[in-house]
Amino acid sequence: MEKGKQEVFSAVLHIGEDHVHFRGGIGAVLATYKKFFPAFRAIGTQRRISNIGKVFYFAQNYIRMWWTLLTRPEIKLLHIHGSFGQSVYRKAVVAFTAKSIFRKKFIYHIHSSEYILKYDAGSGLYKKFCHYLLDHADVVGCLTPKWEEQYRQKFGLTNTRVMYNLIAPPAAIDFPRAHKDPAEPLKLLFLGLIDEKKGVFDMVEMARRHRAALEGKLTIFLGGVGKTDRLKEEISRDSLENILDYRGWINETGKNQYFRNVDGFILPSYNEGLPICILEAMSYGLPVMASRVGGIPEIMEDRVNGFLFERGDQEAMFAAINQYVENNYLLEQHSKESLRLIRHFYPEEVVPQMEALYRSLL
Repeated sequence: MEKGKQEVFSAVLHIGEDHVHFRGGIGAVLATYKKFFPAFRAIGTQRRISNIGKVFYFAQNYIRMWWTLLTRPEIKLLHIHGSFGQSVYRKAVVAFTAKSIFRKKFIYHIHSSEYILKYDAGSGLYKKFCHYLLDHADVVGCLTPKWEEQYRQKFGLTNTRVMYNLIAPPAAIDFPRAHKDPAEPLKLLFLGLIDEKKGVFDMVEMARRHRAALEGKLTIFLGGVGKTDRLKEEISRDSLENILDYRGWINETGKNQYFRNVDGFILPSYNEGLPICILEAMSYGLPVMASRVGGIPEIMEDRVNGFLFERGDQEAMFAAINQYVENNYLLEQHSKESLRLIRHFYPEEVVPQMEALYRSLL
């Protein structure tokens, strides 16, 4: 007899970042899984605390994992969510325990855009841990078809599957989005780590260069933590307060309010996997301006629901923004396309795909 949906999902234990106290990343993915997967069960192996705290957190939850596997025989499969660096060592310990001691199958779901780069730069020991995970996984989960192809070519894998991130549709909201008042400045939102890798200081330099053209016509709200003192200092030094508005860390409630009230989303990163923030923005019907990195070109279409530009190209970033400043009608047009493209990441498509994958491994 075929297992019921509840029984299938109850046979899976997720391992990853803490999904209760999180700031984006894998924790956000797992928090969304919890909303839509029946019988969801997860154990965190990492939390964004001090280095000593992380060691104790992992040790505590590693013991908890042992206890869970000993007392819940219905668990047959571990869905291990991983990144690069220390994550590889932690997840290899978990995978070895699951596979060699408890004889459980496991999925190694890679969420990082820098996994291959870090592998190439890593020590011999680091590479051995990577290979243990990749070679012993029953399935290696990849965020996009492009990443799947790269992992297959790089590591000679035949056990890969594309596993799209899941996004929760927003609560009732008026679509299509209303036309922006041409007299009002274009309002954009950035969410992410405040540092060079996210292109934050490229935005500062772009605003400085084009202040005369953008003042009174553009406001970018920036939300996140990181090099915040430097950001505030540079905004103040160049008198960019009317263009760049740093809002600190924006929590879930605040984030949803911004998504409802801005005109577009911007993410000029240097590296990305499949950024949840872009998926969330698209679910609110926002046009997106982003760098052509990682899985971004596979979730949005240039000049269809936004504009793509090369990482670090400040002039191309300005040109993309200026398209919306000068052509108000594009906002509504691209908004409709974001709503069309995001449907592939909604629960009605992703949850059945995950259920089918889990069934195939049980």
